[in-house]
Formats: sequence, C-alpha cells, structure tokens
Amino acid sequence: MLLGYDELPEDLKIYVPNFDHVLYDVSTYTDEDIKGKAQTRIFLTLLRDIFTKDGDKLEESILRSIHYLNELEDRQTGTEYLETIMRYVFSAGKSLTKRNINKMIRQIETTYPEGSEMTMTLAEMWMEEGREEGMKIGMAKGMAKGKAAALSETAIQLLIEKFGKVPQDMKDGIMNSDTATLKLVLFNIFRYESVEDVRKYIQ
Repeated sequence: MLLGYDELPEDLKIYVPNFDHVLYDVSTYTDEDIKGKAQTRIFLTLLRDIFTKDGDKLEESILRSIHYLNELEDRQTGTEYLETIMRYVFSAGKSLTKRNINKMIRQIETTYPEGSEMTMTLAEMWMEEGREEGMKIGMAKGMAKGKAAALSETAIQLLIEKFGKVPQDMKDGIMNSDTATLKLVLFNIFRYESVEDVRKYIQ
C-alpha cells in the first residue's frame, strides 16, 4: 500500500490505486508443476523454456505444448493457437536449428495435422529470413574485410615510401590487423622515426 495512505483525506483515497500483485519464477517449474487447462500449460511451458540455449530442449517443450492442443474440443481454435505458438517460437526461440524445425514439422504432421501446412509456411518464412540475415552479415563482413585490405596496402606502401624497406613479418602483421589498428598505424605515419616504431601497434 502507498506510504502515508491512511493519512490521506477520504476524498483523495478513492483516487489512489490499491492492488496486490504476485510474481512467479516459472523457470524453476517442472512439467509436473505446470497444471491447469491446456492454454495455461502451453503458456507456462513456452514461457519457461523459450530462451533456453538448448535447441533440443526447446523443441521438446514446443512439441509438448502442441500435444496439449489435442485437449481442445474446437480444432479451429486449436489451429489458431498453434499459429500463435509457432509465430512466437520463430520470433523468440533463437536456439532452434533447421534440424529442430524439420523434426517439429514432421511431428506436427502426426500430432496435429490440421496445422502442418501453416507450420511449414511459417518455417519457410523463418528460414528465408535467416538466409537474408546471413547474407547481410556476410556482405558486412566482406565490406569490412575489403576496407581492411585497402588500408593495409596503403599503410605498407606509405611505409615503403618513407623508409625504403619494410620487414616481411611487419607486412604480415599489418595485413592481419583490423581496421581500427590500421587507422592508428596510418594516423601516426608521419611520427615514426624508424620503421620499427610501427611494431607498437601491430602484433
């Protein structure tokens, strides 16, 4: 309750929210601890395991949740629940692999065939998003690698022009340096009194 609530005038007390809340840590619940209607068990099971780093464990929880759907009398409602489950899983279940997804699809075809086509569609969308994300990451890495290569070549060329010769091991060190290090090497290019001064920046 709000501190000092009892001292408030009665005409103000009616505007002060007065409620209780209870917090549950479902991460410690076992399957036997989770009881109630199918919807409740599905919700708590997924909430407990969705962020696990073990893809196989998450797969098992998802299939258990889908099994609970068979307790619903209305198959249309069950299919709608299944779609909600799979959308949530594909958006939040980061530990799932393609192998886990394929196993779930095969199991759903047997356990809840009404939702198998929808699940396959969502899975294909999930895989396509994964491919696109992978391509973006690959392109970013490629661009970063290309930038580092250009900087390393520039650094070596400037050092050769300044000192006439650059040891091979130093060239190798420069070529293997990251972009931040190469920028540092180039920034100090006019401060070096000896080519050996570069070694403080490279491994």
